[in-house]
Amino acid sequence: MSELLDAALAYAAKGWRVFPVWWPRHGACACPKGQTCGSPGKHPLTANGCLDATTDITTIEGWWLENPRANVGIAMGAESGIWGLDIDTAKGGEITFEELQRNYGALPISMRAKSGSGGLHVFFRYPDARRISNSTSKIGPGIDCRGAGGYLVAPPSQHISGGKYTWLDVDEEPLEDAPDWLLDLASAATKEAKAAIPSDITLDPLPAVNVAEKAYGKALREVAEGQSRHVAFVRFTQQCHDNAVPEAVASLYLPLFKRVCDSSPSDRIVPERELWTVLNWAYAGDRRDPWDSVREMLEEKRAAIAAPPTFAEWLAEPLPDHDWLIDGLIPASSLIILLAESRAGKSTLTTQMLMCMASGQPFLGMRVRQPRRVLYIAAEGNRKGRRDRALAAKRALDIHDNIPFHVEPADFTEFTFRAGKVRELVLSNKFDLVVGDTLGLMWGGDDENDNASWGNLVMAPIREMQRSTGASFLLITHPPKTGIDGGARGAGRIFADSDTFITLEWSKQLSDPYRRLIVEKQKMAEEAPAMRLIFDKENAIFRRA
Repeated sequence: MSELLDAALAYAAKGWRVFPVWWPRHGACACPKGQTCGSPGKHPLTANGCLDATTDITTIEGWWLENPRANVGIAMGAESGIWGLDIDTAKGGEITFEELQRNYGALPISMRAKSGSGGLHVFFRYPDARRISNSTSKIGPGIDCRGAGGYLVAPPSQHISGGKYTWLDVDEEPLEDAPDWLLDLASAATKEAKAAIPSDITLDPLPAVNVAEKAYGKALREVAEGQSRHVAFVRFTQQCHDNAVPEAVASLYLPLFKRVCDSSPSDRIVPERELWTVLNWAYAGDRRDPWDSVREMLEEKRAAIAAPPTFAEWLAEPLPDHDWLIDGLIPASSLIILLAESRAGKSTLTTQMLMCMASGQPFLGMRVRQPRRVLYIAAEGNRKGRRDRALAAKRALDIHDNIPFHVEPADFTEFTFRAGKVRELVLSNKFDLVVGDTLGLMWGGDDENDNASWGNLVMAPIREMQRSTGASFLLITHPPKTGIDGGARGAGRIFADSDTFITLEWSKQLSDPYRRLIVEKQKMAEEAPAMRLIFDKENAIFRRA
């Protein structure tokens, strides 16, 4: 075995997770970038970097048998039980190190190594009660901190300068605990410790989206400035987790960032599974201190949970004034299902409803409180049919052209994979209502009567989009072959997950102009009585009978 493999196995035997790092060759990095590499002989050889670190002997042997000259990286953090200081003498780190000890006290003689450039690595036992993260010169000029999510190159690795990483403690001094003053500096703790917020308290959807947008913007700027796409996504997911953004919200950004990866010039393709690995890793760890603005929101939420109202206070609370897109029929910020037989006129009725909402006109006598921005994702029918229905409603209702009514033809079989794009459309255009016509076309051929599948693969991502955007989502669906009395396909889960469930009944006789519009479920208010409609063939719209 090589000296490097021997060292990697020895570190793994201590419980330190290791992984291979690119090595220097002929004065350049051995990676494909060669002379242009920005971190020669120091960056991970594996796709997921220190996330791939392990103590598994078979895996480690396989890595170094394939790349016997690979440098050795030790992953820092709680899983390895180790963290460290990287002291760069060229940047004044040695002077800072001495000043810190004069001001605070001498450090214990813990394990130390000389870096290939002549600097110093000092290793400590990872603390139980704190999370040590990564920072650059935060402790002081020339001293970097490497903790959770970070790593240090270890002896006997080679440096680009020709130097070699070596242990300074021949007798292998034990790994010591860092003193409190160093932990305070490393974890950026304030003098007055802040109370930890339970990890089960997360942000509500809209604040979560705002925080995620801020973190995502930072990630995009980092990529534009030349940062590794992998590292940028690691930081994004960690910031989301630390700031109590639910994992389901953070995952909506994964397809968006994948497009960024695909469009960014690079020698390496970033597969989608790599991004999922990063996301899962980030959310598996402990939460660090959130931003101050987020902490305030979480404190308020914790206080509300800790001190529920008394029975008398609960009785005295005024009932909320629900916001309606259409009074009594379509509530704001809700998930609505419209069930109808084929050829019952559901697309015609929906087009008429959307045009009334966009123009602020009453719909079938029900008040539209103000003009609303609407998006019609049309997967059923053809473009000519959709245009004809819209033109008929425009003429009959005397609606002008300049209304916030938007149509996007779409293949709904890709809906669950396009969740990020749909969410981006809704947020960037501030839509109040999104209509999906139809729910069945987003299914893709599996068992539509399987409640678990419908819930996990269809309703869950749509519900998350609805909550994270604050818009209402209206999904049109067909009944099963047994007829409308059998409910909707996958009916049990669809009915349970919806806030409002509406049925458009029809006798299926083409000569019958009458329909019944029935609100079978309305969480925001009592169900309205059934409404009898008639189809006005001359004007191609529905009216109340």
